Amino acid sequence: MGLTERIEDDVDAADLADPASVAGAVHAAESRDGQAATYTLRVMSYNILSGGWPRLDALEAVMRSARADLIGLQEVEQRTLEALASRLGMYSALSPSRRGSAVGLLSRWPLRALDPHSASPLHNALLEAEIAPEGAAPLRIFVAHLAASYAAWRAGEGERLRELAYILRQMRASGDQPQLLMGDFNSLPSDERLLASQLLLHAARNDARRAQGDALIGHPGVAKVLPRPLRPLGHALLWAARLPALARVSDVVAAAYTPRAVVRATRAAGYIDVYTVGRPDPRTRELSCPAECPAGRIDYIFASPALAAGLVVCDLLADAENSPVTRASDHRPMLATLALPESEG
Repeated sequence: MGLTERIEDDVDAADLADPASVAGAVHAAESRDGQAATYTLRVMSYNILSGGWPRLDALEAVMRSARADLIGLQEVEQRTLEALASRLGMYSALSPSRRGSAVGLLSRWPLRALDPHSASPLHNALLEAEIAPEGAAPLRIFVAHLAASYAAWRAGEGERLRELAYILRQMRASGDQPQLLMGDFNSLPSDERLLASQLLLHAARNDARRAQGDALIGHPGVAKVLPRPLRPLGHALLWAARLPALARVSDVVAAAYTPRAVVRATRAAGYIDVYTVGRPDPRTRELSCPAECPAGRIDYIFASPALAAGLVVCDLLADAENSPVTRASDHRPMLATLALPESEG
């Protein structure tokens, strides 16, 4: 049995029914030939949609089923974060936003060196913290939510690039310790699909439901996802999106013209998009948003190279027994299991 299989077996066998009683929820996988133990960490990144409070039970079910040790949350509000921390037996921290939505962090370990970056240029928020799992080197964690600004098109990507530049400066300033950056980047990788027709139809359905009195707080309408220059063509684009042949053409055109600089810049800075490690062929990668009809991947877990080298598995979660993903949020959560570098002490 290889190291990966041993780690996965120990993770699956761990009793996390009472998370508060699990000291750190660090899972040791020791080989039968006497090699040193390897400690693993289950990390989740999750945009929980407009504060999450009305869907608290569903969110808890998804997180409990995933058995994550560390959860970076976007679009979270204080009461939701506190309730989830209490129910899951985890430590928590929040970074509020002056203009957009907050981000938060749930952890099995105490959160040290907290910095909410309250003066950051992000439209939403950035949270920085450190954790020290038993037996492993301390980790520096960053949770971010970059601006959406889809209607601004290339100008929106420019705003996200400025936000990313700030984040990368903070990461460089934190030194050489292992680092994780997770969150909703609202930007696509350069080599992955965009099902623009599906996204447009989803937005149109949201508008129709609002017109019938359904609140649908946080779900985007056509005006939010369609760039301003294309709005006069909205009816024609919706008509084309309903015809399979034209939808495929529009998807190819939209994918070619969609700006994708943010993820390229993050990778160029030396951080590894861990989802791509296990799925090097972009045709096999799943999409994260909207959860009920995914059109693109905008959710990420990036790791410093030494930490990414310990990747065991990374997946986007889907509906399963006791895990109502599509009911909990409009994003699918990303879950990665990583073998951690050992502490030098």
